This record gives sequence, C-alpha cells and structure tokens, in this order.
Amino acid sequence: MSNGMKYAKFYGHSVRALSGLSTKQLQMYIYLASEVKMVRNELSLTRSDKDKAARTVGIKPNSVNNILSKYCRLDLMVNRGGGVFILNPNVTNRGRYEDQHRLMMSYLKAQDETPVKKK
Repeated sequence: MSNGMKYAKFYGHSVRALSGLSTKQLQMYIYLASEVKMVRNELSLTRSDKDKAARTVGIKPNSVNNILSKYCRLDLMVNRGGGVFILNPNVTNRGRYEDQHRLMMSYLKAQDETPVKKK
C-alpha cells in the first residue's frame, strides 16, 4: 500500500555534478526528479509541466528550457526530443537499486542516439 510519498534517489558521487548548479537550478532538478511523472527514468515534460515547475521553483517559465539544456551539458540528463528527457541514473533515479544497470544501459544508448548540436 502506498503512503503517497514521492521520492528520488540521489547518489553521493553525484554531488560534484550538482554542485555546479545555482540554487534555483538545483531546486528545479530536485523537483523534476521527485515530482514529475516518470517511467524508466524518462521525464515527459509538457508545456503545462514546465509551467508548473517554474511556478513551484519561482522562476520565469521561459527559463525552464535553458535550465534543461544546462542539465544536458552537465550530463545530468539526455534530451530525446519531443519533451522527453532521460535522467542519468548514476546521478539520480526512481526505482530499485537493482535496476540501475539496466537504466544506465538505456541512458548510454540514448546518448549515442542523440545528435550533437552544432554551436
């Protein structure tokens, strides 16, 4: 029986990656990792999800995409396109620890399939 608690696991070795974030960026990451509906460490962010996240964290809605891009540059997640992002399971995940290897293989595959954007 569920007690309604939402959770996300943050691994100790991920502190270095997260330490480069501003307070609002870190709050956004924690919000996304713990509050947004997720399957297999994949976030599906609609415009409504992004607006709600912005209101919750206290930032402008148009800042959300910039923050998501930063997360991708820092290898905290991969952008699959269409509002779908895969969290790096070595940083955080939801689910059983035993699933981490499978989630990591999925994340690495997504990285390989994501085209590199030209600057």
